[in-house]
Amino acid sequence: MKNNNQDESFNSLMGQKLLECKQAIVEIESEIMTLNEVASLIGVTRRTVYTFRKELKLPFAQIGGKNIFFRSEVLKTIGNIKIRARNEKSDK
Repeated sequence: MKNNNQDESFNSLMGQKLLECKQAIVEIESEIMTLNEVASLIGVTRRTVYTFRKELKLPFAQIGGKNIFFRSEVLKTIGNIKIRARNEKSDK
């Protein structure tokens, strides 16, 4: 009887941990963006995203020759660019 209870507890714990892992994977997948997704998110062309990337204004990584971007970094960077542009306009 004791072994059955231990097995059930173990299986329950493993099920919970598996669910937590699946949720973490979903969060990571939603954080990773392609160049097209970035262009759509911030409302610019692919060329503009390439320009931002080239000028190192937009953080990215290359995996297997493909550019990937992280949603949180894109939003933070674009927010900083907009704030700087607003500040420069008000200084004039």
